[in-house]
Amino acid sequence: MNPLLKSKMTLFVENYRAFEGEFFWQNNIMKRLSALLYAGRGQRLNLRAVKENAEMIKEKMGPFSYFRGHTQLCLATLLSMQANRQRLLEDTTVVYELLKTKKFMASDYLVVAAYQIASSAAAGDFEEIAQRAEDFYLGMKAEHRFLTGHNDYIFAVLLALSEKEVDSGVNQIESFFQAMKAKFRSGDSVLNLAQVLALGDADSDAVDRVLALSEQFKQKKLRLDRQLTLPSLGILALLPVETEVLVADVVEVYEFLRNQKGFKVLSAGVQELQLFATALAAYHYAEQSHDKLMSSTLSTGITNIIVAQQAAIAVVIATSASAAASNS
Repeated sequence: MNPLLKSKMTLFVENYRAFEGEFFWQNNIMKRLSALLYAGRGQRLNLRAVKENAEMIKEKMGPFSYFRGHTQLCLATLLSMQANRQRLLEDTTVVYELLKTKKFMASDYLVVAAYQIASSAAAGDFEEIAQRAEDFYLGMKAEHRFLTGHNDYIFAVLLALSEKEVDSGVNQIESFFQAMKAKFRSGDSVLNLAQVLALGDADSDAVDRVLALSEQFKQKKLRLDRQLTLPSLGILALLPVETEVLVADVVEVYEFLRNQKGFKVLSAGVQELQLFATALAAYHYAEQSHDKLMSSTLSTGITNIIVAQQAAIAVVIATSASAAASNS
């Protein structure tokens, strides 16, 4: 295995272990997501900063606020990587309220979506971007009324932050969706996959790469064509790396993680572990592109897409776990 990729996955495990005894009320997938966000940058977890931000969120938000819900730790981690954390949290709450005046409902997803805008745009642009996000969301919902929901909020915001025109962007998503819907079972995951490809400015060849990756993973008995993991194929398809190399590395990362404490069968599900394995490989190859300008652009785009996908899936898993616990 490439030593740099090995270093990144080892750092991910160490970052997760740093959470031992901390944030006991948070689902472990959120801790793993936080560990991943730091490892993706090649950094050790700054637990102190994360804890300070979690406390700041607790102090500034009411007990029933979604800011203190499933994504609290994710938000605290994202804030810990920024300089002006208090101001950024304030801007995030402003954007959150602004998005609620559009066609967005209060939710864990909306918290992360609001952060994406607050951390990426000037305050004077918040209104325009929020409106673009609504336009993208309504455009996707017009095409897929029953598939488009809260988990698409983050992708709608990322599309709004891009330079894409709304109509052409929605049409591009729909084109990818139509090209792949017969190949995979889960309609909403196919829509998320199409969103990933559109965000990455993929061309028509990307569909062939997605299908090739899917088949090669099947041959390795590591299927990524499931509901939670399907969008990961889109992330991998965007990378300028041979599909065989990507598959081999993801499989190796997966097998390494599965043998680590805190990542074994009873601790982490198959699809969850696949998500982290693909994310680590994606971070690595985005950084390793020989074209430095391309690497910077690709790495930023991949990072945003990974955050969007991982946060959305983490909320799904955490919510399901909470519901199961309350019913037991």
